[in-house]
Amino acid sequence: MSEEAIAAAERAADADLIVALWRGASDSWSGGVDAGLQYSAVHNYPLFGCTVEALAAAAGDLPDDYYEETIADQATIERDDDWLIPAGPLAGQSPEGRVYILTVDQETSLGSLRAEVHATIIDGEAFFFIVCWD
Repeated sequence: MSEEAIAAAERAADADLIVALWRGASDSWSGGVDAGLQYSAVHNYPLFGCTVEALAAAAGDLPDDYYEETIADQATIERDDDWLIPAGPLAGQSPEGRVYILTVDQETSLGSLRAEVHATIIDGEAFFFIVCWD
């Protein structure tokens, strides 16, 4: 197998993990605010050390009927090896894992947006980068 074929296979497998990460996040919010925050804490970049309580504080007062539906645009997923964490205690550091940039479309009970976000694959698991500090 050529180097290009190996890289393409790795990207395809990682893209599936990243899409599943965001699908899981959307599914979790259908269980309520606590379930959404719990999923976010478990699947956030491990070195951020974010707890459910820290994420809740960063999010502010979310209404009881809050939801998120986020769709990762699989066609936009590409490696971003030069990306550095932009803010917080790890600002300026290169995150662990295989880092990807992608576009997501997100609808929440508060509005909608299209944004570029990052995710990383560490030991076969996808994580997103959610800020949990002021």
